[in-house]
Amino acid sequence: MGALSVGVLGACSNDEGSSEAAGGKDDVLKVWSFTDELKEPIKTYEEKNGVKVELTIVPIANYPTKLKPALESGVGAPDVFTGEIAFLKQWVDAGYWENLSDEPYNVDDISDDYIP
Repeated sequence: MGALSVGVLGACSNDEGSSEAAGGKDDVLKVWSFTDELKEPIKTYEEKNGVKVELTIVPIANYPTKLKPALESGVGAPDVFTGEIAFLKQWVDAGYWENLSDEPYNVDDISDDYIP
């Protein structure tokens, strides 16, 4: 699905479900999507990084109405969410995604390590 984009939402999840572990890192990386296409990449990510990922799949018909209030309030918001091309401009303009090329992420510095 070429229309799939992934964004990161930092520090938006304020609920108790994303409490911090003793090491100061989140216990679980929460990912929301409207498709199950991320199951295999998530499995690989968990194995390579030792991070537990919780994937929540929301039917596309309900996705915007469930995601928007969580993002706006920060309560129950996912750490990462996918975006359908139909909502991309609206969600970018609303500031729901962080630019991963900027500090502190600097993903351009590791572009040689991207997996095709």
